[in-house]
Amino acid sequence: MDRAIVIQNQSLLDLAIQGYGTIATVVQLAFDNGLSVTDELPSGFVLDLPIYDGADTEVADYFKKKGIVPATEINQDVEDILDNVDPCDLCKCFL
Repeated sequence: MDRAIVIQNQSLLDLAIQGYGTIATVVQLAFDNGLSVTDELPSGFVLDLPIYDGADTEVADYFKKKGIVPATEINQDVEDILDNVDPCDLCKCFL
């Protein structure tokens, strides 16, 4: 069984995509780790990544080879930017 160490702003959806190449595994991943799909995961949290038949290994292997580690959780800072109607502020999301 593999494990993943959570980085800042990673959600369970990010980890499902990173580990399995699909979000279809997110409910089972949450269940196997005693979590809710919507739980906020602290940096450094260790998550078990059991083997799933529904994994898209081609996508997961691509992420691994390229060092892609998705971290898309929307925190309060990002929400404040997105709620602002000034389009110039949206650029801050990509810096």
